[in-house]
Amino acid sequence: MPTFSSSKLNNRIVKKLIILFLLGVVLGPLGQAQTPIRVTSYNIENFILSPIQNRPLKTNLAQAKVVESILAAKPDVLALQEVGTTKALAKLQKDLKAKGLNLPYVEHLKSFDPAIHVSDHRPVGISVHAKDR
Repeated sequence: MPTFSSSKLNNRIVKKLIILFLLGVVLGPLGQAQTPIRVTSYNIENFILSPIQNRPLKTNLAQAKVVESILAAKPDVLALQEVGTTKALAKLQKDLKAKGLNLPYVEHLKSFDPAIHVSDHRPVGISVHAKDR
């Protein structure tokens, strides 16, 4: 399986998400009002909750600032870079939901780096998997 850098992988995910939503808008039933969507991508810089590879852990204050920044963007679709383990991702998702942002469909995509990965968050269950990923 080929390996890709986090940014290349994230760019592919974001492009696929945008294409899927644009197709939905274009191919949606005629006569319905179209609603814009907001696709947001953030590098949350080492969102790590337990020690790995001499990387700094996110403090509680830093975690709160990440949540605050994401909430301010009001995303419909969210792509994140430098997410730690699935445990860190679950904590972030729980914190966002507690503050009113519920994006229940999440994928944690492992990268070549054992400490940081990428993730995407959506309000609906669509697959972003690709054979070339």
